[in-house]
Amino acid sequence: MDIYFEPEYKDDEDFVRTLANRIGKSTLNDILSYFKLDYAGMAVNAVIDEKKIEDRKLEYDDIIETIQKHFKDAVIEDNNLTIGVKTDKVKHPIRELRLLGDKVRDLQISGKKDIGKVIIRKAEIGPNETEFVMHTEGSNLKDIFKEEGIDKKRTTTNNIHEIEMVLGIEAARNAIVQELNKTLSEQGLSVDIRHIMLVADMMTSEGIVKSIGRHGISGQKARVLARAAFEETGKHLLHASLRGETD
Repeated sequence: MDIYFEPEYKDDEDFVRTLANRIGKSTLNDILSYFKLDYAGMAVNAVIDEKKIEDRKLEYDDIIETIQKHFKDAVIEDNNLTIGVKTDKVKHPIRELRLLGDKVRDLQISGKKDIGKVIIRKAEIGPNETEFVMHTEGSNLKDIFKEEGIDKKRTTTNNIHEIEMVLGIEAARNAIVQELNKTLSEQGLSVDIRHIMLVADMMTSEGIVKSIGRHGISGQKARVLARAAFEETGKHLLHASLRGETD
């Protein structure tokens, strides 16, 4: 998704980077300076790097709370993290230790659901005028709109179903028109906007977003031969005969 900011925040680099670190996915592995699987002691040993936490503008106490919430047996002393495996309760201790190590490194310590990496760039919006724009891997329109400083009129995603859920079916229709027009234009294809609008109207006319294909509009036509002429001819004719349909 593409995230834009309100006028008072669009040039505030510190605000933008702090928000990026808060909504982008960070794992425990990103803030460790040392990690080791201790096969002799059957434990995971790691060292938390406070400098990395500071660089990412994260809260140390929140990270410790997250670790203790997910690993009840975790011991943290002077940034040294130790999590042991209860060897008397597992059949394969070494395998359990390796799985535990993966869980520790992959533990998410910050970020919004369904959002991965975040990229910040400066976009030109006029002569000698720029603004910060944030691009994310994945999207979560509902939670992003709750953040301070977000320009809700320009922030968007190409997840049409998410737009329908958060903003409604009319917004989803407009998004379909824009995405289709943008994709065709980038390929050098000129299609009258009214054709694209007609397609978007068909896809959203029943109050939900339907695909144009055998699982959507084309596969749900009222006439048997119309359905059979598109795809899966044999299946449509067989089902029609079983139901006694005529055309």
